[in-house]
Amino acid sequence: SYTNYNSCIGCGKCIKACPNKGRDTKEEGYMVYVGGKSGREVVEGISMKLMNIEEILNLIDKVLIVYHKYAKKPQRERLVAVMDRVGKCKFLEEVKKLM
Repeated sequence: SYTNYNSCIGCGKCIKACPNKGRDTKEEGYMVYVGGKSGREVVEGISMKLMNIEEILNLIDKVLIVYHKYAKKPQRERLVAVMDRVGKCKFLEEVKKLM
């Protein structure tokens, strides 16, 4: 979605639907970010556009499968650390193959 600030009156009703056509949908779907983290060191995840909840759940399932394949076993390693060590492209290629 995007906001048309020429029509927006700042009422806050855009969450449900804007009666002034100040808020419009450009595209349908969801942006999902994989492998990011916050805190002292902020890392932006890799964005993926998905169309529905089923695709999101499938992605999460496949990310976890690949994560468990590469994560160092006794310690709990963050997803972003695994992706950095393995290589983000290689990690995501394996996820996509499973989808």
